[in-house]
Amino acid sequence: MSEQRQSEPNSGSGLSRAAAPTQSVGTAAAAAGTPWFLLFIVAIAALAAGVVLHAVLVIYTGLIIVPQQAFSTTTSLGGSGSSCDAVNPRVAMQQHSAPDYSIDWLESLEARMRNAQAAETQLPAGGLMTMAWTTPIYRVNLAGFKVDVPKFNSRLAASIITQFQNLVKENPDKLVSSGADDHGANQAFYDWQRKGSWNVLQGSREGQALRQFIMTGVGTYFQMLGESQDFVNTVSGEMTVWATLHHSGIFHMPHSHPHELLSGVFYVKMPGNAGKIIFSDPRGPLTPFDNTIAIEPREGDLILFPSWLTHMVAPTSGSDERISIAFNIPGDWTMTANVRTDVPVGFE
Repeated sequence: MSEQRQSEPNSGSGLSRAAAPTQSVGTAAAAAGTPWFLLFIVAIAALAAGVVLHAVLVIYTGLIIVPQQAFSTTTSLGGSGSSCDAVNPRVAMQQHSAPDYSIDWLESLEARMRNAQAAETQLPAGGLMTMAWTTPIYRVNLAGFKVDVPKFNSRLAASIITQFQNLVKENPDKLVSSGADDHGANQAFYDWQRKGSWNVLQGSREGQALRQFIMTGVGTYFQMLGESQDFVNTVSGEMTVWATLHHSGIFHMPHSHPHELLSGVFYVKMPGNAGKIIFSDPRGPLTPFDNTIAIEPREGDLILFPSWLTHMVAPTSGSDERISIAFNIPGDWTMTANVRTDVPVGFE
């Protein structure tokens, strides 16, 4: 916003500032007994202060005002809901760009804030419980879709083991499975798949069926978060996928999958010695947020979670393989960063 200069009142001498004789900076400084370079330093400092103030205002607008908006849907994803079309996250996901802080965007923000304030004044009789910044983790088993899981998974496991063994045979001098060794066969198998050498979801009926099962789970995941079928239809099925074999103490250190819409794992073979998947509290790691959730998956389980959520895999002991298929769904990983659920409280 531009500032308007106001003329200063006349001094007691009866001369207005406009009537004062014009002086250069050097002349004025000399007359005042102040070195001219001090005035130059003061001017530079004032300019720097203005730049810092502008940056603070931009950060305040992006980090404080925007996340505090409330939306009319019962469960919402940061930018979802009927009052959020101007900064709909599905558009950001498709364009892979940040919102444009234009006049239209700011006017839309003001309208959403007014709607949010109006909604918050219309509380249920018993009040409203808001579950803010929740972390959605979805678990579902293939058996619920009337699939013979042991038969289905045995075929997947046979295909994965065959590919793994062939890779080891082709590189006998380089690939020696050695537990948690990053240069072991399991790591090489991962690298080989990521280069596009083999895709477990292609070339078999089981792989095609598993892809369909995964995408069905993805649709349920976002519908449970208040998203429409129209949005679900925009989610790409071109996922990055890789199979893993764990045994003899192999494990995965804590990590996340940056800049992906969603991550997940399908469990093919889970012997009794199989390592659990462990999720870390995203608010951590300091007390009281140093919490973890450990899940012991069953064969046929599909687990979906935000790609930014830190997770690890505990060691698998013994020689019996723990086989899983991990994947990333491409998109904007901020979609699940601001999930909230509003629960009306009623009286008996």
